[in-house]
Amino acid sequence: MQSGISESDLIMEHRESIKMILGDMGIKILKVLRLGPMDMKGITFLSGVPASCVNGRIPVLKSLNLVKENDGYYYLDKEGEKFLEIIGSVDEF
Repeated sequence: MQSGISESDLIMEHRESIKMILGDMGIKILKVLRLGPMDMKGITFLSGVPASCVNGRIPVLKSLNLVKENDGYYYLDKEGEKFLEIIGSVDEF
């Protein structure tokens, strides 16, 4: 017996769940990281997100494989790029 839930419905639900977890501030951080790798100060300055929120969101972004870190610099992973495309935030800043 089929549940009546399509794969596209599940993808949409997953996307919405991630958006809720990240919130507006997490999405702002992702958008800023589209400019290239940067440290916490750069993220805070360019995104307008308070440093305490950046410090709290970065581990979440990393755990969702949307952001990677290298020597104190954070950059958007391929999954992060894909996520921004899916939610329609590619060209926004």
